[in-house]
Amino acid sequence: MRGSGRGIFNMAEQRTEMWRKELLQREIQELTVLQNELSNLKANRSVYTQQGNSDVYFKTDHVHTLSHINHLLDERTQEWNKLTKQNFAEQTDK
Repeated sequence: MRGSGRGIFNMAEQRTEMWRKELLQREIQELTVLQNELSNLKANRSVYTQQGNSDVYFKTDHVHTLSHINHLLDERTQEWNKLTKQNFAEQTDK
């Protein structure tokens, strides 16, 4: 009975990791679509960005927004790569 608690912990940890990977995949897909849409705008176009956790939007330059989206996409991709490398290393150790 002593080892059974550890098995439950490992299962919960695996589910959390799967959930995080799925969430990251969705975020990467959304950011990629947004990146493509912003890249196809004419140079003089403006976009509206939502401010924080409110319903307030501000007009901004699409180049600035695209730069922010590229930064977020890089962060999420790095996190995704880190998770997949970690999983691969754990699977090869077994």
